[in-house]
Amino acid sequence: FVNSYQEFEHYKQESNLMYFGPGIHNKDNNNLIPYASFISLNSNTTVYIDNGAIVQAGFFANDKSNIKIVGGGIVDGSVFDRSATKNTRLIPYEFNYCNNISFDGIITTDPAGWCYNMYFCNQVNLNNIKIISSRSNGDGVSIQSCQNVVCKNSFVRSWDDSLVVKNYPRWYDRSQHGTTKNILFENCILWTDLAQSMEVGFETVGKIMEDITFKDITVLHNYHKAPISIHNGNNADINNVKFIVGKVEDKIND
Repeated sequence: FVNSYQEFEHYKQESNLMYFGPGIHNKDNNNLIPYASFISLNSNTTVYIDNGAIVQAGFFANDKSNIKIVGGGIVDGSVFDRSATKNTRLIPYEFNYCNNISFDGIITTDPAGWCYNMYFCNQVNLNNIKIISSRSNGDGVSIQSCQNVVCKNSFVRSWDDSLVVKNYPRWYDRSQHGTTKNILFENCILWTDLAQSMEVGFETVGKIMEDITFKDITVLHNYHKAPISIHNGNNADINNVKFIVGKVEDKIND
């Protein structure tokens, strides 16, 4: 989980930089974090969470582009309530209708809900992220009605689904269905308490979900349900889903 101090230093030269240095950052001591602890990001923004930093907040963007969240620091959700009966939660990373979003190196602990929530996004890259949570409804990486997504070299320890791909309609007009296409999870290590480690579904509203690949995935622990599952709970045509072990693929290519 440890990143070198030099790995992300070049991001400090970014023109529109939101920087969190070593120490604990929350709504009480940092003006970058609003009262609701949800930071709204604009386009062309880089968030740098440095080694030794602990940020107690969530990040949100709607219809934005060119956003990066990087660094060796921690986003901590343990201070936030999660209650299904009260509908209270705080998702650390919630991005809707966004384009060209990158995450690199960040550690996230105990999110109060899903951790990475990508909805109708395009060109999303998650690299070397780490998630540790055993909280209720704590999905790791949730990809919903998105296209061109890569998640690689990462660790997910989740109570609920670890890596999950779903398809939904647009909430403001449910007649408009999303398309899921070109999704890759590669070289990830998973620990799943309750649900599926690699899941397509259960929500599959829409016409097309295709080109979804899980490659070189290690499941350390899966206690309750299937590590690999496809649940077409709705009406999508699900095509070209692959679960690949590298050595097997090499033999096929030969």
